[in-house]
Amino acid sequence: MRNSAYLSILLTAALGLTACNSGSNQSSNTPSNDSNPPTQQSTRQSFPSRTTTAATVTGLEPGNGIINYSVATDVYYGSQNQAPSLKIDMQNYPNAKLKYVFPAIGYITPDGKNSNIVNPLSNNTNNCNSPAGSVIDYMAQPQIKQSFFKDNGVTTPLGPCVNGSDATAYYKGLGLKVVPLFEYSDDLNSALTTNSTNTVMQIADNIASIINQDHNTIGVAIDNEKALSQVSSDVELAFFGELAKQLNAAGNHLFVFDAPTTVQTIYNQGVHINGSVNVSIPPQQNVVELDPLYDQESIPQGSYGPVGIDQYTTDTNKEVQNYFAIESRPPVMFVAPSSSTDTIWDSVQQYDLQSSKTTVNNPTTSTDIGNCSESPAINSGSVDNVALANFLCDNESCTATSTNKIITDFLAPKNCVAFKNTTSMQQFMTNALSAITKYTPANDPRYLGTTMYAWRIDAFNDIACAVHYYSQDFESDLYKQCNQTFPAKISDTAWSTFANWNPPQ
Repeated sequence: MRNSAYLSILLTAALGLTACNSGSNQSSNTPSNDSNPPTQQSTRQSFPSRTTTAATVTGLEPGNGIINYSVATDVYYGSQNQAPSLKIDMQNYPNAKLKYVFPAIGYITPDGKNSNIVNPLSNNTNNCNSPAGSVIDYMAQPQIKQSFFKDNGVTTPLGPCVNGSDATAYYKGLGLKVVPLFEYSDDLNSALTTNSTNTVMQIADNIASIINQDHNTIGVAIDNEKALSQVSSDVELAFFGELAKQLNAAGNHLFVFDAPTTVQTIYNQGVHINGSVNVSIPPQQNVVELDPLYDQESIPQGSYGPVGIDQYTTDTNKEVQNYFAIESRPPVMFVAPSSSTDTIWDSVQQYDLQSSKTTVNNPTTSTDIGNCSESPAINSGSVDNVALANFLCDNESCTATSTNKIITDFLAPKNCVAFKNTTSMQQFMTNALSAITKYTPANDPRYLGTTMYAWRIDAFNDIACAVHYYSQDFESDLYKQCNQTFPAKISDTAWSTFANWNPPQ
């Protein structure tokens, strides 16, 4: 979600897999089984007629939530009652009173060359050995493939792949309402605009079918960034309108990230398109707007921030006020900054500066520059330490005693420089929660709660940049500058702030 949400996708790039920005090309990230041919499905699944009457779904119970981008690792350790895991965090901070979780376990990508969707209904609904050519994958991969550690004779510290329904069953077992988060690949952007409306609606049918058959869920969330615009278009309306309708038929909900015009249109007017495929979908009352309170629109295009706290506070107050000024507004969940985004962070670390032969692009426009942090990657035996060390080591030189030196060399000034924010990220979170409290009308039935962004392991971003540092053949290949924001994970301070906050419910 927004640009810093794409990091989990970059991590597999140096392993010979296709990486992407912002959305996810997870069908490329998944282990393929060449003995399994692509799923060949060219006919429509059996769904109600495209012209239907509205099916009103009862309102959702208000409650706070959390977005989870390290699902495989979370499930792996949480199943053992160990940290790092959301399960342990919830035990440590019960006053956060989480009711919703949005785990990233769905991925959409074209199945053909040149962004051509050949088989829009092809899917891998519950199998970590994804067949080639799947448009939809329903699984959670670790940030680095399990096979990498097996090849090095090391047990993966990041956990194995988790099938979609197994992940949703795990989170439901924690007492949470589960809303799988589907992300887009970059090339789906052009694919959705060049393929027919009917093809786009078939993809929506496919996603709805997967969710409606997984009884651990209450709906699906779509990361709307990049693949579809924030302004309604026929393609966008057809996709989300069809998805909402099919979910509605099973009593499920559609959460859409940062597409207010589209959500409001589907909620109030429905979708009515006269074209090569005529579409008539009545208003759907099962849609929820996920409204992010970070990376606001006043930031110049292409900026890597950080925004000043005064400007941020003005923007955030306006965002919340503007939502409640809409008379026929759909339900909303605000997303508060809890871990780093493009414009809200404590520090940025840039890697491969010497090799890239480029001048330092100071993303803060400040002179507060320091060395890159060795913590938590340097904490011997931690999940992050083991994962990063084994990624950076070649097979001959990697030993237990060399781990710290390898990591410190990676984070040394010759390869990495840090830019510091003059405002703590914690202040942004505090001001976001304050805006929600101040401007949300008392007992408003369409305020559903606030979600924390986003659960990750500690050294997630270090591991991401290590992808650019070494090739899959374990040879130095410093070919690309890489920016990463910290803190990657939700800090104990952020957890405490959220737990002590009194939401307007």
